[in-house]
Amino acid sequence: MKLILNATIFFASFLFAAICDAQPILNQSNFLVPGFNFQSYEVDIGSLTEGSAGAAQFWDFSSAPLIFPNSFITVSNSSGSPFSADFPLANTRTNRPNGTSSTHSFYFKDSNKLDYLGYGTTSNGNDYVLNFSNPKTVISFPLSYNQSFTDTFAGTATFQTGGLTLNTFQTGTINYFVDGYGELVTTTNYLTNTLRLKVETHTIDSTVIVGFPSSTVSQTNSTSYWWISADYFPVSLAHYGISYDTTTANGNTTIQKIAFDNAANVPVRISDKENSRKKEFVVFPNMVDENTTVYCSKSVPFEIEVIDINGKIISMESILNAGVNQEHKTIDFRNVSSGLYFLKIKSAMGLQVEKIFKR
Repeated sequence: MKLILNATIFFASFLFAAICDAQPILNQSNFLVPGFNFQSYEVDIGSLTEGSAGAAQFWDFSSAPLIFPNSFITVSNSSGSPFSADFPLANTRTNRPNGTSSTHSFYFKDSNKLDYLGYGTTSNGNDYVLNFSNPKTVISFPLSYNQSFTDTFAGTATFQTGGLTLNTFQTGTINYFVDGYGELVTTTNYLTNTLRLKVETHTIDSTVIVGFPSSTVSQTNSTSYWWISADYFPVSLAHYGISYDTTTANGNTTIQKIAFDNAANVPVRISDKENSRKKEFVVFPNMVDENTTVYCSKSVPFEIEVIDINGKIISMESILNAGVNQEHKTIDFRNVSSGLYFLKIKSAMGLQVEKIFKR
């Protein structure tokens, strides 16, 4: 494909590249904003690993299929839950359906941090509430590359079943390190401006049945990787995650690898589902045999990169609008192999990414 070069476009391209390579910085507005909801999926990560740490990484999980949706999660203010009275300091809550019941998780969020205060749920008609007297700091703001922090947490829970009362005491430590930034490809999305957090958690749970002298103690060591993008509206604590958990209870050890995708559906405002994100560029068609066209709603210079699922740029096009209300650029896919591709469209209005399927 022909690359148009002139002084204006060269400068614009240089500026676009600088913006693209910038390290993301996230704050409280990127996390758990009331009025948003999202679908959480379990992912069959298979033999894929978390990839490399460092700057300007490209993490590709596009081949990891979604197994099934775990639940549809809503984010709201802390009030309105049967467990709200147990968490008077909370100002944010998530609601995750769990069979015939729901799990309500409570948080306190300000400009400095996001604290996890605990959760409440109902099982077999009995309430279970885990309340952290020493909350677990989940995120420290602003969140940026190479940042690290450590926190301790402690809480108690009481549960009644079969005429017995169970008291659980949980303590632990959690260590965070923002070990990378770059681009993330999931099964359904291409996320730029993404930070990766490495989170190591050690948890001890001691459960005592009232009236019995012995207790059950379990310890869990978890190493998790969270990917969080600044591109989309706020999701939960992460857009994508892989966790390796080793739990030992009564001498028995289990090892589990878990992956989840909270970005499979871009979250939208409940009150504005039809116009959640205005697009300055329209790409049509996105299922192509030969060509697709990028239409711009304004007269601005823009640059297009065609990227394969391995992160390789296979072509680049630049165009300088000249007073035309809706300029356009046709991209030739005739000599491109079948598969999934991403169009990165960069302009002074920002960055927009669209998926293209070549048949």
